[in-house]
Amino acid sequence: MMKKSIIAVLTLLSLTACYSSQYQDSDEGRHFEITFDIDQEKNGEASLTFEFTIDSGYYFVSPHSEGFHQRLIFSIEDTDSLLLNSELIEYPLAREEYDKLSDKQGKFVRENTTYNQNLIIGSQNDFEVSGLIWLEMRPNCQPYEIRFVVSNRSGKLMIEKTSTSTSSYPTFWDKKRVDIPLNKAKQFNWFLKLRKTTPNNRLLSMAPNRRHRQQA
Repeated sequence: MMKKSIIAVLTLLSLTACYSSQYQDSDEGRHFEITFDIDQEKNGEASLTFEFTIDSGYYFVSPHSEGFHQRLIFSIEDTDSLLLNSELIEYPLAREEYDKLSDKQGKFVRENTTYNQNLIIGSQNDFEVSGLIWLEMRPNCQPYEIRFVVSNRSGKLMIEKTSTSTSSYPTFWDKKRVDIPLNKAKQFNWFLKLRKTTPNNRLLSMAPNRRHRQQA
């Protein structure tokens, strides 16, 4: 019984260490580089490409790995000016394998990989559309947010990376999307403040939109 308890505690400590990382961001410590490109086509469509160069021994969860809260997330602002067309394409495809850190099967990106996203240009006017890529670098379990902007200037489409920073993990409220409604963001901040002063057994009764979720 004592042996099982010790194993359970050690397992919990390893998970806690992973998901409460105090890692500090730096160019030397990121263990990856990312570059962007965009090709504008004549039929009102475009092809957005981003490529990861990964240090040896580091990896992240593929966006096509089902059942993983920590898989790569790609999103753009919710607007009619620029629309996603089809799924995110990965090359080379991540192989399915067992991961000791997750203790389950999944698809993990362990080599330099290129992603391609087809887009539909919905407006001929000048515009700027924000985008975000979220991922967790392993084995140090450090989440990152990479932000970029796609702009249209006088009919010419361009893309620019604006920032790379350490991040928190996706939540039920934002899921690391740039198009999160403002009222949902305010509700989530309100809920986080309650957690610091409210017992757990009262949080469910005070959570935002509880009535709406029960009726859904």
